[in-house]
Amino acid sequence: MTLTPVGANAAPRPAAVAQASAPIRFDFHNHFLLNLHHWLFVLSRRADLSFDQHMARTPWLAAPNETELQALSEAAAFYRGNYAALDFPFDEGLERLRHALIAAPDDQQASLGLALPPALAAQLDRVAPLYARGLWPVHRHSNARWIRVAEALNARHGASIQARLEQLFGQRFAMQRFRDDVVYATSDIRGAYTPDGPPQSVLPSHREEYQGLAALEMLYHEASHTGPVEALFTQVNTKRQALGRGADRPALWHALQFYTVGEVVRQRLREHDGVDYQPYALKNGVYGRGWAKMLAPMQRHWQAYIDGQLSLDQALDRLLVELPD
Repeated sequence: MTLTPVGANAAPRPAAVAQASAPIRFDFHNHFLLNLHHWLFVLSRRADLSFDQHMARTPWLAAPNETELQALSEAAAFYRGNYAALDFPFDEGLERLRHALIAAPDDQQASLGLALPPALAAQLDRVAPLYARGLWPVHRHSNARWIRVAEALNARHGASIQARLEQLFGQRFAMQRFRDDVVYATSDIRGAYTPDGPPQSVLPSHREEYQGLAALEMLYHEASHTGPVEALFTQVNTKRQALGRGADRPALWHALQFYTVGEVVRQRLREHDGVDYQPYALKNGVYGRGWAKMLAPMQRHWQAYIDGQLSLDQALDRLLVELPD
């Protein structure tokens, strides 16, 4: 879940669109090299475990030999020294690496022909055979299972959710074709993330809170970063400026994005399937990460906007008056 929307300087837009855009075509990928790249991040960022402890806890399908373990240890150290401290959505260098990696077909296991730094390419090529033999079958299966669930849920509910989000955010989704790369784990507190640039998200298949119905919510949460939330970001900040407020920290627009997508999915599942769904942010304590004071005002004023009892302007005015900087 990226923290900066695309087109943040766009002009304010109306709080409704005339009609919904064409349904998004989610283009799911189960990409070997991108999964390997993220798994090496997992190894490099685990401060609570030593490398040997991590290896002992790894459920290998085929145990590595000493030479392979040494190569893997060196690759983890390389990532720790060069990339582990960087932030997936915001670092331009990581963005270039991601674009270089996804230029390969999903099943390519070597760095040949990719625009990668030579030192990184060498590390990936050294450990790829071990990853392919010892872990990739499990990771690939986890990703494929998650994709099947997400595709089925989207086929059943996606068009309705998309139309409702575009109505509430007052802006259409940026593109009708959207790439989703599913990886086993991202090693990031955000879980999924959506960088600036061409529409693409990276989502973790193994993360517990992304399973089942939550896959549907997080699919649209990430996609909404590339279009609908631009208008909300602009409107929040325009009103803050009118009130003489400073920067939007903590980010009200992002809390409202979580609330809106979660509530739209909750209402759709209740009305269509009779399912009592608890939105991701409520279930997983997201509002407690700096947004605790926002929750009750959002439940009063933003919920009233979603339910048609307040206009968007009225809801934002009430929220901004009530919420301290």
